[in-house]
Amino acid sequence: MEASPTVQKAILRREADFQNGINQYKRGHEQFQEIEKAMMPYMATIQSLNATPAVAVQQLLSADHQLRHGTPQQKVAFFNHLAQVYGIDIGQVATEQPQVDPHVRALQQELQQLRQTFSQQQTQATSAEQQYIVSEIAKFESDPSHIYFNDVRKHMSTLLDSGEAKDLKDAYDQACWAHPQIRQQMLKQQMESSEKKRLEELAQKAENAKRASFDVQGAGTTNAVNSKAMTQREELMALYSSYS
Repeated sequence: MEASPTVQKAILRREADFQNGINQYKRGHEQFQEIEKAMMPYMATIQSLNATPAVAVQQLLSADHQLRHGTPQQKVAFFNHLAQVYGIDIGQVATEQPQVDPHVRALQQELQQLRQTFSQQQTQATSAEQQYIVSEIAKFESDPSHIYFNDVRKHMSTLLDSGEAKDLKDAYDQACWAHPQIRQQMLKQQMESSEKKRLEELAQKAENAKRASFDVQGAGTTNAVNSKAMTQREELMALYSSYS
């Protein structure tokens, strides 16, 4: 079954600039189940704060972002805020071993696990898509009817991206026809193929006519037209003249 136009476009885009990678990733039902499973042990804490899992994750990510990417002043202010929320005496920080709230540590660990899970799944999806693309390219390129593929692949990609071609085959035909040298070769091949077919048909008609003549006249009789043996070319020309 031929790949859909969307996949075919992806094939040409990947081949034209493989480093672009895959820019879209959708989380599925299986990913949602993994997230739900990871947060299940902490649902009681989340509910006690009158929050939802989505709000808890959003707030945790927001806190992480501020501590990582805020200005020095913003980091200090947010750190002081966290200390007040979790009842940490800032004055003891310099003299005592820093203590991290168990709930914060647990959520940070879960967040890290979620990030690793997302990264692994995205890597797997990318690898599978790349393998499929390579397979499709190899299959299309190996088709005997696509002998000019390497010469027109960039033009094909342009046609597919712009919507001027409806699928891979259409893009190939358009790109070949737009290439002067390839178009000339294709026309020559078509003419040669048509001429070969015409000569084969003439030869078959000549053979049929010869057999019919033998059937009517008998094995040992020839008329005035057939009294002189003709070459195959002469027979073909005579037959062709009769049909002209």
